[in-house]
Amino acid sequence: MRERSTCRCVMQRVLSLWFPNWPIQRLLNERPELERSAVLLFGERRQRLVVIACSLGLNRYGVHAGLPLAEAKALLGAGDGRRLKVVSLEHDAEGDLARLKSLAQFLQVFSPLVGLMPVEPPDGLLLDISGCVHLYGGEEALCRAVLKELSERRLSAVACIAETLGTAWAVSRYGSGRHTIVPTGRAAVGLGPLHPAALRLPPACLDKLAALEVNTITRLRSLPRESLPSRFGPELLRRLDQALGCVSESFTTERLAEPVSATWASEEALNGLTYLENLWEKLLSEVLAKLAQQRLGIRELEILHVTENKRQVRLELRLHRPAFETRYLLDLLDLQRERHPIPEGVVLVRVLVTAPGRTYPRQITLFDEPEDRAQRLLAPWLDRLISRLGSEAVGRPVLVSDPQPELSYELRSIEDCPLDLRIGPADSGLPERGAARCRPLRLLARPERLRQKADGTRRLLWKGQELGITNASSAERIETGWQRTEDVQRDYYRVSTDRGQFLWIFRCLTTGDWFVHGLFD
Repeated sequence: MRERSTCRCVMQRVLSLWFPNWPIQRLLNERPELERSAVLLFGERRQRLVVIACSLGLNRYGVHAGLPLAEAKALLGAGDGRRLKVVSLEHDAEGDLARLKSLAQFLQVFSPLVGLMPVEPPDGLLLDISGCVHLYGGEEALCRAVLKELSERRLSAVACIAETLGTAWAVSRYGSGRHTIVPTGRAAVGLGPLHPAALRLPPACLDKLAALEVNTITRLRSLPRESLPSRFGPELLRRLDQALGCVSESFTTERLAEPVSATWASEEALNGLTYLENLWEKLLSEVLAKLAQQRLGIRELEILHVTENKRQVRLELRLHRPAFETRYLLDLLDLQRERHPIPEGVVLVRVLVTAPGRTYPRQITLFDEPEDRAQRLLAPWLDRLISRLGSEAVGRPVLVSDPQPELSYELRSIEDCPLDLRIGPADSGLPERGAARCRPLRLLARPERLRQKADGTRRLLWKGQELGITNASSAERIETGWQRTEDVQRDYYRVSTDRGQFLWIFRCLTTGDWFVHGLFD
């Protein structure tokens, strides 16, 4: 566990995440049934109830933060000649803060230094990504990965990567685009077109700037620097220097989340399979109960066994979906024990959740969505297969851009190329439907030679059978070129035989020999 620390943000790389309308986002994330309602979050201000936040799109009815609650309900009741379904709830500021801190702990998979934005109330996060970028293939890839993870959790964020906290905060909130990267040394350029409010200035200072029609930071910087403190107060110069990196600024990071674990230890050694299974069930139920308080399940699990003679045996589970049931985990552990037998004389057992997982609420439908069906059926099957055989023995074919058919795919380990169980409009890498019809459903591991009868007829010998060609397509030429050690030049044909077979055959242009390469089953 690491205590809260202070992070200096001068001349480094900072990722700022701003969650627009955070109170409403957080509420709809937990209660998706309110998405079609006009939601008003209210609180007490100066002894009266006012709107703290409202659903997007209600501005056209004149509803905004700070409006009295009764007036907001009256405006929505008469909006566009129809009554809206208005839901008014008391604003839970503590819940917003707790959810934001929980999100900060989750994003520590991208950076060990994650903290809340230093504004009141906080509505975003800051990540010090110095030294972490190369792990994701660059700042652009890291930014997209973070936004993708948030999107999968039904959260919308605007991101900016810059060299200072002030620039990253300003561009994420007042810039254009869903994500922006400000190169090192270009903070002034990124801040230039933004409104002075992006410098986090007090309202009185902003009013003075508005009176002088100073509506951009570029115009603000054109004013004589020595006159700024006397005219607008010392806060303006400090904020400007912080954004440009001339003055250091820090933020408080959230401590790393304490891993969930359960341990059993005894001076008397444990012998017998039944006792061990009962112990597993007890420890797993304990850790699942702890995770249930945060609505989490187990995504990755490690169980350590220590024997009397100090021998250690580890069982590891990496699941495709978070598990919430003890029985399911016990079944997978039983399959693992076939490959990793547990010796007698166990004196310590520790269950450690190395990666928790969360499921998010979905709208209940009469029939399963394709994605739900894939998750429900395929994920448990993969978990059982990997537990029995090991992840190194379970692979998947991956398409490779290669003109030679037998080299156009590879078998990769499930760990190196995990399955994406989501079904959607994303590009699958498969050929178009018309092109797919030109390829056989079954490709032979190696082309098998065809022999032509010496009588000059269109009859071929294959596997001891005599085949007559009844129909053939036009030739499709495939050549690999000079860059290969062995140049491949072939003419492929789709043929049908008098035995009712549909074959994919080719003629080698260098030797003149014929081969069968696939079957259209």
